[in-house]
Amino acid sequence: MKYEFVSVAANKSMLFGLDYYEEKPSVMEEKNKCRGIITEMAEKGWRYKGWIPNSFNGEGAVWELDLVFERDD
Repeated sequence: MKYEFVSVAANKSMLFGLDYYEEKPSVMEEKNKCRGIITEMAEKGWRYKGWIPNSFNGEGAVWELDLVFERDD
């Protein structure tokens, strides 16, 4: 089993699904970026497994996360 990690910037809407943030273009760009990465990796034979927070601000909010993918080799 092989694993691949792709780092992306995080925001409240991506992590908590807050509808309030849905209309902001920057939030939609980040969501579309994640979806694009997941689709691209799937086309290469990787399965999306989840995400891991890897960078936090001083209040404990996630600033950056890794999308985790796996495949059999």
